[in-house]
Amino acid sequence: MLDGMFEAVDEEYNPTTTVYQTRRAQNCADQMDLPEYPRVKHFAGLKNQGATCYLNSLIQSYYMSPEFRKVILSLPLCGETIEDSANFAKNESRNRFLLEFQKLFIQLQSLQSKATSTLALTSSFGWNDGQQMQQQDVSDANKVLFETLDRSLYGTPFIIAPFYKGVVFHHITCLNCNNSHGNEEIMYDFNIQVEGNKNLSEGLFSYINPFLLDGNNQYLCELCGFKVDALKGDKIRKLPSILTITLNRYTFDYERMQRVKLNDRFEFPLEIEMGVYLENPVDNLVYELQGVIIHRGNAHGGHYFAYFRDLLDEGDWLSHIPEYWQEKEESQQQQKKKNDEEVDYDEVKLPFEISNPKVAQGWFDFNDNTVIPIPVNKIQSQYQGSESAYILIYRDRNLVPSKLSNEEIPKYLNDYVNKLNEKIEQDRQAYEEAKQHITITVADASVVDLQNHKLLNDNYEKVTYKLKLSSTIQQLYEQIKKDEYWLLEFKENYQNKLLHFPRYLKNPESTLEEEKVEHESTWILVRRDQDLLQVGLKKIPIKLNLLINKQPQSFLLYLSTTLLELKQLVFALSGIPENEQELRNVQNQKIVSDLSDETLLEELQLTLESQILVKKKAPIQDVNKNEKDLQGGEDIISILVEQEDKNGVSKFYVNINQTIQDLIEFIKEQFGITDAYRLRNLNGSILFCKTDLPIQLKEFQSFREGGARLQIEKGEVPETGKISIVIQNKEQNIEIHVDPRSDKIEQLKLESCKSFNLDPAQYRLYKVDWLQVPSEGLTDETKTVSQCYLRDRDLLILCDKTAQIDCELVRFQLYSTTTGYPDDCVFQKHETMRKDATLKDLKQMIISTFGLNVDVDHLRVRDINKNRFFGQVFRKLELPIQKCQFSTNDIVYQVLNQPEYLKDDEMLLLIKERDPLNKVYIKQQEFVFKVSKTPTLNELKEQIQKFVGIEEGAELQLAKFIIQEFQWLHIDSNALQKQAQGKNKGKGKQGKQENQNNKQPQKGQKQQQQQDPCDNLKKSPFNLGEGDFIGYRFGNHPNDDFQTKEDNELRERMIAARKNKHNALGPFRRQQEQGFIVDIE
Repeated sequence: MLDGMFEAVDEEYNPTTTVYQTRRAQNCADQMDLPEYPRVKHFAGLKNQGATCYLNSLIQSYYMSPEFRKVILSLPLCGETIEDSANFAKNESRNRFLLEFQKLFIQLQSLQSKATSTLALTSSFGWNDGQQMQQQDVSDANKVLFETLDRSLYGTPFIIAPFYKGVVFHHITCLNCNNSHGNEEIMYDFNIQVEGNKNLSEGLFSYINPFLLDGNNQYLCELCGFKVDALKGDKIRKLPSILTITLNRYTFDYERMQRVKLNDRFEFPLEIEMGVYLENPVDNLVYELQGVIIHRGNAHGGHYFAYFRDLLDEGDWLSHIPEYWQEKEESQQQQKKKNDEEVDYDEVKLPFEISNPKVAQGWFDFNDNTVIPIPVNKIQSQYQGSESAYILIYRDRNLVPSKLSNEEIPKYLNDYVNKLNEKIEQDRQAYEEAKQHITITVADASVVDLQNHKLLNDNYEKVTYKLKLSSTIQQLYEQIKKDEYWLLEFKENYQNKLLHFPRYLKNPESTLEEEKVEHESTWILVRRDQDLLQVGLKKIPIKLNLLINKQPQSFLLYLSTTLLELKQLVFALSGIPENEQELRNVQNQKIVSDLSDETLLEELQLTLESQILVKKKAPIQDVNKNEKDLQGGEDIISILVEQEDKNGVSKFYVNINQTIQDLIEFIKEQFGITDAYRLRNLNGSILFCKTDLPIQLKEFQSFREGGARLQIEKGEVPETGKISIVIQNKEQNIEIHVDPRSDKIEQLKLESCKSFNLDPAQYRLYKVDWLQVPSEGLTDETKTVSQCYLRDRDLLILCDKTAQIDCELVRFQLYSTTTGYPDDCVFQKHETMRKDATLKDLKQMIISTFGLNVDVDHLRVRDINKNRFFGQVFRKLELPIQKCQFSTNDIVYQVLNQPEYLKDDEMLLLIKERDPLNKVYIKQQEFVFKVSKTPTLNELKEQIQKFVGIEEGAELQLAKFIIQEFQWLHIDSNALQKQAQGKNKGKGKQGKQENQNNKQPQKGQKQQQQQDPCDNLKKSPFNLGEGDFIGYRFGNHPNDDFQTKEDNELRERMIAARKNKHNALGPFRRQQEQGFIVDIE
């Protein structure tokens, strides 16, 4: 009965496998790129490159503005063909930028495609390092693109920016004399605060409403000559024809210390009277809503899409909007409403009246590559929530939109888009043709072992045929020319390498499509008089692995084999009668022999790792307790258990109806544990407490899901709400259970000292780092365990307060100098001191360590900064070291001939006399500068003159050495101004324009003099500090820049090194901190 049904496999034991279905190619078209989807409605979408939804929304806003589109499409950028550049912008990069914008717009207008790509445009931005995967703020991108377009079109008759440019006057108005002082700024968008405002009208009034400068914030009026109350704010002097308003929905949450998005309700109308918000109000200045750019997400990311109005009626909105209602009705019928309280704004009336009915028509939703018509009521859904309006675009009602005629569009653009449309149509036709064809592979039967379901050679000879799906089986055989053979399909399981022979092709009248012949299927030719038992849809071969007497054996069976047939095979192999066999799946511990004899192997869900353990059934009284539990079948779950002090993980199968206490006892039994142990769930590191012990496993989600990862660890089971803290003292550990919310560090220390028999007054608890080294002393013992951020199983070390604990020590490198200059700085030793030691202790340590015959007043200790120059002199002897502001861990000491008592208002400087003829320094000496609260240049000059013995009235010029730049900075206002002008000259026309914009009226010159940097040398750009090098010279030497030859050489080397580092970073890392970038220069 069994002959020929089961085949022994003569090879090394190999686990079984299940057949995994993967999507196969359906036809020849599946190997081709998908053609462009046809344009369904008039407007085309834009493809998202990864995170460019913000850019897509912005570009669509430009395209849906007729004025913007008209300028871009009318630019004469090329000659007869698009490859023939006219050098319109006089710059290759700018020409390419404008051309890609133009090509994108003509594609949006005329390309017969559902969506077009922005890849060429972003490439013209200079993007080449993954910028398309970084989402940027759409408002910032808008500013950059407008500025770039403005520069690119500068000096040409084609202008865009004036449509979008407004003018705002930033002012401060004196309430005493009513004089206003300020400056104008060109604005491409107006930033309106959402917080504290209910609608756009309130937001605009808040924008122009000034705030009061009073009290400590009073304004120093130039005309009044004293501080007065004043108003500071913004006035709108000119509104652009197309008004862009950014709604500031972001603020900083100081409780969570992070940026958050405000989802507050903020209404905006379809029409708004803007004349009332101008500096000089006017009547009847109505603006109408043109578009809304929407952000869905939070302050850290999300998705942008937009609603825009079709001003030119190109999309035939009235014809298409019924489709929206029909699709919505069908969608509601297919699925129930998620939330009965959810508002359907499509049915809600707008909260304001409109005077122009056209404003409520022509609205479309632009969401990357999808564009659909929407009712105007839907705009209300963007008033509030995580999906809400971010940018509003209004336009002056008097600005009449006009469309560019085909005659006005350059011929090269129409030729370009026509060629693209021809290519798209050819691709579609080729794709549709390929969808009607499949390929099959035919080989001789000699390439397979039919009996063992194997390929004899992977590189067998085969012939591939390309066929139409409408071809008949008869036509296929005529093409093969093998009348005496049938085609037998075979499929290989790529995991166990076994072949399945599902069917023959025998019906000559059927088509390939009717027979469901698969693309790229494989067939062999077998003789028609040959009858094979291995053929059939259910004859899927598997290798079944049996463990009989602990010996693995592998057999070739079919998924259609029944359990009864398997038992018959086992009886033939082991001699165990069928009714006494216990067949257990080792993988999931289920006993399969108790299933129905008609059960198919397919139903056992065998995998590659499955093994069937064969043994004789044991008497009922000898069945192990855990095995009794396992009889539950569906109640069996798997758990992974590891021991706290051992490596490795053990897998067990347990009944979900048993309790935590039962589980602990079972695990202890499996590991041979007798001491007190408890159980921890490693998914969250949760320790089971005493109240959990009688609860069944099924009450815990981690057990219900299966595969819970547990740890059995030594120790008592804690009370509910308590955690365990491990205390270590001299390699001995104890465990204390504490309530983290109420138990204090003091109680924890007392209980620890009691266990170790120590005096609590002499000891302190310390947190540890990942190396279990003390890292932080718990000095405030009144705090609770949770306030010290201690968690379950945290380790604390109990140490003597006098012990040298690393976290309480400060380490530094000690240097010495005899002259007080860095030139003779010599390293002495590494030193360690307690942080609470004072400066006096430090000086006494230096004196005793090096055997110096001086007292502390004759010893100067100072900081060494990162540039290896000497900095601050430490003065206060009783100041703890931890409060000394070290710029590095290096300090230097110097023995003085006279005692030093530097005060807080005295600054130690190093001054050098300059020889301007030879461009060297000839004398250097220490100088104590008596500094005021705001030290001035005149004060410094007077004191240096007195110190070096120069007559009053002699011309003295000073410079400070900027160490990190290897450059001397002339301390003089006029010299600074000349230096700034020199930099602007290097900028060409742009620098000249900035100089003109920066010119102030005469009234402002007094304020400029009051802000002279020489009036406070502690501030930028001089930043005068202790240890600075000051050069001085006599007389006027305009050609002397205070530099030496060595300074210039070092500066050149430094600049070269910075350039190399800049280039090594790459453009992507350099632009990460710059946000949205368009590099066309």
